[in-house]
Amino acid sequence: MAERIAEWATDGLRALVLEWAGYRTKLIEFVGSEHTPKNLLIAGVRSHEPFADPARRLAIDALRCEFGITSQALDPLLDPGQPRSSSTQTGK
Repeated sequence: MAERIAEWATDGLRALVLEWAGYRTKLIEFVGSEHTPKNLLIAGVRSHEPFADPARRLAIDALRCEFGITSQALDPLLDPGQPRSSSTQTGK
């Protein structure tokens, strides 16, 4: 059960980061969970100015606080004004 909650929190965090980056998101189960536990599609369509709505950033921070998440792979994308490391830029 804890593993599933962690997966849901991670997927929710991914969707919130996409919304912060300017996308409208939908999380869609595309195969019934009785067939496979990992079946969530995160769809995004660019819809608004990225990194402009403080409420979206606060939602990310609130979810991280609720689950005790101190760092995650998407952190470099949360502060667009900060330079990214070379490993982040090259995808390595």
